[in-house]
This record gives sequence, C-alpha cells and structure tokens, in this order.
Amino acid sequence: MKNHLAKTLIISTLLTGIFCFQSGLSIVTAQRSSNIEQKQATESELNEGIEDTQKIIKELTLKIYSASLFSPEDNDKLIGLKLKLYDLWSKNPTNRELAKPMYETAGILNKREMKEEAIELLNIVIENFPADEEMDEETISIDYSAKAQAMLDKINQQNAGQ
Repeated sequence: MKNHLAKTLIISTLLTGIFCFQSGLSIVTAQRSSNIEQKQATESELNEGIEDTQKIIKELTLKIYSASLFSPEDNDKLIGLKLKLYDLWSKNPTNRELAKPMYETAGILNKREMKEEAIELLNIVIENFPADEEMDEETISIDYSAKAQAMLDKINQQNAGQ
C-alpha cells in the first residue's frame, strides 16, 4: 500500500513537472517572438521618430535664423524634441542616424541659452557616435562626434568667460 502511494506520488510529481516544463517552454517561445516583434516596431518607431524630429528641428532652426521669438509652445516643442531624441537613443543606442538630429538639437538648445540640455545631447553624441573608421573613402560621412566636441568646447569657453 505504501509502495503504491509512493509510486502514485512520484508519478503525479513527474507529470506536474513535465506540464510545468512545457508551459515554461511555451512562455519562453512567446517572449522570444514578442521580442522580435518589439525590435521591428522599434525600428519603425525610430524611422518615424527621426522624421518627426527633423521637421521640428527645421521649424525651430528657421525661427532662430529669422530672429523670430519663440512662443511658449515652441519652447515646449524644443524640450519635447530633446526628450524624444533621448528616448529614441535609449531604445537604439548604436543607431548612427540619431547623431545628426541630436547635434542639431543641441545647437538650437545652445542658441536658446539652454546650455545644460545642449551639453547632455552633445555628450551622448561624443560618447556614442565616434567617427566610423571603417567607412569607404568614397562615402561621405560627417563626423558628428568631432562637431559635437567642437560645440561643447565652445560652450565651455563661453561658460568659463562668464
């Protein structure tokens, strides 16, 4: 009787373990396919985000060069732009397409006397998007890292002079 009870307990434990193992495998498989879908959505989000940021950068740059006053909405757009770029970068930290809009946004922030925000973006560009030494000589590549360093040096000189 005790042997029969022990066998039943062992068999039920094994069956439960097998069921849990299979459930675990299906969860892992579902998570992997979900991660693949998220990466694809992130690439789409990145492309849309870069297009949106370029439109806002162009609009705000035109206002700066035409000596137009920034409205409170424009200032909100500028801060929103910085936050959007930071979000895109945190999701895609190696995507070099972000270097240009980050550099350009830092320039606008600098001209608007928002130096700390500009410095944050410049440091991201400098640290994460160095010159690509493996590019073909025939391919024209702008080194936003060097441009960002030059702008950062200029901001630091201005801050030291004040």
